[in-house]
Amino acid sequence: MFKKVLLFILIICSLICCKKVEKINNIEKSSSLKEIRKPGKAFFDFDQVEHYFIDIEEGEAMDLAVKNTPSEKEKALSDILVNFNMNFTDNLEDYNFKKTVLDNSKLDVINNIFSVNKCETAHAYSCIPVFRDIFIFKKNKKIVGKAKVCFGCRLYHIEGTKENTLDFGQCGDFEKLKKLLK
Repeated sequence: MFKKVLLFILIICSLICCKKVEKINNIEKSSSLKEIRKPGKAFFDFDQVEHYFIDIEEGEAMDLAVKNTPSEKEKALSDILVNFNMNFTDNLEDYNFKKTVLDNSKLDVINNIFSVNKCETAHAYSCIPVFRDIFIFKKNKKIVGKAKVCFGCRLYHIEGTKENTLDFGQCGDFEKLKKLLK
């Protein structure tokens, strides 16, 4: 019972917070602030990017997180979707993620997005993330980096780099990345 009440509270808070941030974001977009992007060092040295995506609703992901007696597979899927850990790269397709190897013509854009970028303005969201998009960066067929991205909340988790990832996604990079994946 407690888990259901907690889930209900989290979903309500998530919806309220996202709406407020959306309004703030719309105000920022309508203002005359110019976003100036200063690209820096790349997070990874890679020659291939695998993109994994799962089509799952936020409510369904949250239901998994608070399920009373989840199966081992449901626990693992919930962990992948809502936690920041990256201990899963060998078997994402076993959890209904669809794998796409990004075309080499997109690698320069991906490299630019996944790099240290300084912006004059920053946007932040405060929702509960559902990491539906996962990127595996490889060099000579070996994993050199991983990233989980929630486009709805603009939250992410990146592993495998010593660079500062704090400004990842700023200056329109979340939007560029989402567009690139279509």
